[in-house]
Amino acid sequence: MVEGARRFFPRNVRAYNDRRSHIIIDDAKTVFSTYNRLYDIIVSEPSNPWVSGTAALFSVEFYRIAQRHLAPGGVFVQWLQLYEFDVDLVASVLKALGDSFDDYAIYSGAPGDILIVSVNGRSVPGPQIDFGINPQLSAALRRVNIRTVQDVVGRKLADKHLLQPWLAAAPLPANSDYWPVLDYRANRARFLNTSARSIEELGFEPLPILDLLGAAAHPALTTDVSFVPTSPLAPHFAAMRIRDRLLAKEIGAAQPAPLQGDRRSVLEADALLDQCRMSSTRAQLASARFQLGSHLARFLTAPELEIVWPRLESLPCFGGLTEVERSWLRLFKAIGQRRPGEMADAAELLLAVESPSSERRAYLVGAALLGHLGAGHREAARTLWRKEPLQVVGSKSFAIAVLAAHVAQQFPALR
Repeated sequence: MVEGARRFFPRNVRAYNDRRSHIIIDDAKTVFSTYNRLYDIIVSEPSNPWVSGTAALFSVEFYRIAQRHLAPGGVFVQWLQLYEFDVDLVASVLKALGDSFDDYAIYSGAPGDILIVSVNGRSVPGPQIDFGINPQLSAALRRVNIRTVQDVVGRKLADKHLLQPWLAAAPLPANSDYWPVLDYRANRARFLNTSARSIEELGFEPLPILDLLGAAAHPALTTDVSFVPTSPLAPHFAAMRIRDRLLAKEIGAAQPAPLQGDRRSVLEADALLDQCRMSSTRAQLASARFQLGSHLARFLTAPELEIVWPRLESLPCFGGLTEVERSWLRLFKAIGQRRPGEMADAAELLLAVESPSSERRAYLVGAALLGHLGAGHREAARTLWRKEPLQVVGSKSFAIAVLAAHVAQQFPALR
């Protein structure tokens, strides 16, 4: 492997040529116990958990060793797959990690891959990247289209605080050398070709769950992400496209050239605006409003939405609204401003009139639950949870499952 990796020069040349780099061929646990040093950073990128022997690097015992050999404030980072896996196995890994670390943050590296970041002895801070301080690092990041802090922040899916109630209810124990859950379950998941990618919903579905129930983030003034075809930031990029079209000129006029990036995201964003302009039936107009409103409220920032909303309301699909339709607009604006109490009130009002079989009802249940939980209205969240059992318990949405776990944590009898 050491010789084969030379074929990746110059990408990894410093691993061989930097005087601070030492390649040691041995088992990580043996190295830790032999040298007994403290490290500022430990990066663990094992093979897939179903590969023989790899599961031990996702265990309670390994995480304890790693934590003991981190300096105070030291960072531990580990890669984990979501493909050929399942959500219960992810829960088993996170339980094992959480036994040694007070906090962790989960980021999407690419579709189907996550990076788990922990800090020894304190909460995981938000990314702080100075792209001018290290030209070589900046060049390497630009190669994978990471040019702004938002290119990292936008990939955050969850943290320990958000997931803890769900983990408490997850059926599998923490993966351990003495209870090797991954050893006997990961091969099964691979054979059945199951997936844990539903976890990605937390970062890219149209409700700001992490913003209201996870660690507080420092909001940006505008949405500004880079893009590549395999990037998980396609929803952010589409929202930027809609924003820029709305602020540039009226719909139907000649448009500027498409932004550089994934053509499909550009076309989908343009199609939403065209649907708003050309739809004729009330159902089509309602669909256009929902798609535009929910998407922009989630992926644009509060300051830029203040400018975008009036432009959006000038479009044909937002003309002549009924009182119920105006309630939808109030809900989107409350979500955009991250005002949980107003979110819950608007969503509860709309639940009284929305069809039980509607796709939009599941969105309203999620918005109302999130609003009540974010505002600290636990009793109201419990009441809603009991009124909407099919939407909450029977839903395949991982995001709804996490919200329901937060409610059940406060009221264990509801489990």
